[in-house]
Amino acid sequence: MANPYEQLTNEAMADCAAGRYAEAENKLNQVLAVEKQCGVAPGGSKAMYWLLVARYKGDEKQAMREWCQM
Repeated sequence: MANPYEQLTNEAMADCAAGRYAEAENKLNQVLAVEKQCGVAPGGSKAMYWLLVARYKGDEKQAMREWCQM
């Protein structure tokens, strides 16, 4: 069985590609809450990167700049 949080991240990536940024943010916030409980650092999180992409409405360059500063 697939990891449900990985699945949510993948769905959020698809949401970003389709311009559904609010939906992506909701899914990624769920993933990040679990990652935080598990001690995953935000800068090492694929979900955090995609949350930034959603927040910047698909601007991956801006998202990457912020992600690299974490």
